[in-house]
Amino acid sequence: MAAAFAGERADLVTGWVKPPYQIKGLDHLGVQAPGIQIYGQLLPGITNVTDRARYYSFYAWLFWQFEQKGWRAYREWQPMLRRAECLFALIALHHGLANVDDKSAYSGAMVGSVVLSNALQGGSEGGRFSLSVFAHTDDSKTRYFKNPTGGFGQYYFGSLWQLGIMTGDSASEARLVEPIGTELAKAMDDGVNGETFMALLEADQFTAADLDALEAFCPWSLKKNEAERHLLLTLLMREHSSPSVTGPDEITAARSASLAYIYWLAGQSKASKQVFENEKFRSLIYTQANEQGQPLAIPHGFEGVTGRWQAYQRHELLSVALQGLFFCLLRSADLLGAARTASKMGKLP
Repeated sequence: MAAAFAGERADLVTGWVKPPYQIKGLDHLGVQAPGIQIYGQLLPGITNVTDRARYYSFYAWLFWQFEQKGWRAYREWQPMLRRAECLFALIALHHGLANVDDKSAYSGAMVGSVVLSNALQGGSEGGRFSLSVFAHTDDSKTRYFKNPTGGFGQYYFGSLWQLGIMTGDSASEARLVEPIGTELAKAMDDGVNGETFMALLEADQFTAADLDALEAFCPWSLKKNEAERHLLLTLLMREHSSPSVTGPDEITAARSASLAYIYWLAGQSKASKQVFENEKFRSLIYTQANEQGQPLAIPHGFEGVTGRWQAYQRHELLSVALQGLFFCLLRSADLLGAARTASKMGKLP
């Protein structure tokens, strides 16, 4: 006990001279929280990190496959989920190699793509690769994603739950909602080689030729699967019945109005030969005017949603201004303190 007390006492004596702990977050004032809430009300079921619509159907298909395999316990499907995310991203990355002019259309926003892109540059003798080299959960540079349930748990589970595709108290307890989850899974299954995909997960090995054979899994190929695309649009734009979603009428109406408004804005940009990207979108929703400063002829029925998106962008600008002011104040105090210290030490005239 004396030794323990001595160690504790030493910490008390020396702890005060340790460097101050620096917060590494990007929102020290918490000013972004209202914007996040507004965004969630405008686009429920879609977030700024759920960039790929095909992940919605891919996870539904994957858990449908897990059910068929009898992998119902978390310890059974969790390792396979991580392998599946790796293989899914690798297919997109490999497909993009042959399309160097627009790689983002194939591999953009794929979970783990930064780490996994290195996988296509090596491999064992004979050109074989191992998924577990990247799908493991060890703390090493080859791990594709830190979250135990990968991008599914980090990004997509909440949206899938809100859309009524999946249910469960957490990602580790996720399961498909009938019938919509199974319908979406089967729609994707009709356009892909599911047996080969699942066989590669269990074998934990694949080749470049395997990636070629599974090209239909690439998110870019969603445009070729009309049934899958139709179901996704139905989920996002129209009402569906799901006991796991509270107030589907209000939720669907808000999401449909926002998506219709964004689609209309994209059309306006195309008509004026403007690139519809983030900065252009923010400019349009904030000013509600074109590049010449003329008010947009917003169609009837968009009045409510246009005001809410404008409020969202106003908040974005306000949050940036407040954080900038906060930084300037802290920097000013820091410089003032340094000047006083230097003055006391006689280093200033």
